[in-house]
Amino acid sequence: MNVFGCGYWARLYEDLFKNRFVIDENELIRRLNAPNVVKNQGAAAVGQYLENTYHTVKRSNQANRMNQTPKEIFEETTTVLAKAIAASTPTKPPKPAPESKAERTEIFISYCHKDTALLDELKVFLKLLVRNDVLEYWDDSKIPTGAKWKDEIQKALNKAKVALFLVSPDFLASDFVMRKEIPPLLKAAETEGTHIVWIPLSHSLVKQTSIADYQAAGGCDPARPLDMMEKPERNGVFTKICEDIMSIMKNEESVVPPPHFTSSPLISHSDSTASNRQT
Repeated sequence: MNVFGCGYWARLYEDLFKNRFVIDENELIRRLNAPNVVKNQGAAAVGQYLENTYHTVKRSNQANRMNQTPKEIFEETTTVLAKAIAASTPTKPPKPAPESKAERTEIFISYCHKDTALLDELKVFLKLLVRNDVLEYWDDSKIPTGAKWKDEIQKALNKAKVALFLVSPDFLASDFVMRKEIPPLLKAAETEGTHIVWIPLSHSLVKQTSIADYQAAGGCDPARPLDMMEKPERNGVFTKICEDIMSIMKNEESVVPPPHFTSSPLISHSDSTASNRQT
């Protein structure tokens, strides 16, 4: 048997009971953490390392401990050893907390730039609600100069509690709107409770899309879109829409009935690639 193998530990414990010495926790940790350069040299080098550290654990107060029984010394040594092993055992870093999703607190307005005039009419009504801290809305006019516009749109999509679609032929023709904005909002409606509110601005083929699975906004009739109304009548419709949105933002039951899903596709994809939000 190698003199620095199991025999070493047997002799160590034998001396422990015979000599009644105090084990220093820091020195014991040093033994358990022998340098890799020592470990890599084999059992003899490790044994020699332990032999050297062994002589450092005897303390000057041995005489004060002569009245301890072997059992008491054993129990104390076992406690110190357990602490030393725990201190020398590397701990795994804590797992990072799962990234929480952004709270949905805003209205995301999806529209085509050719329909900006009707959007501006709606904003007149929304402005009072913003001033009164009833709601916050977002549209792409709020993208800061120099910002990455796709990133800004994605952030706004993730915060949408209400998705407001201003539907027109130009809106449905927009690749970016129909491929990048509408799908994540419809998914959020199914999985996270985002409310879908759509406003028929003009006659269109909206029935050929999944948007038609949702009831049009309160006060709206797809058979009589906003561009067929005079401004006073549109004001009445915008008032009703804003009242419905206020109810949603206050977590009251919306007056808009829940959607009845059909198998209608979202859009017939062309081979062209969506590139710019400026539609």
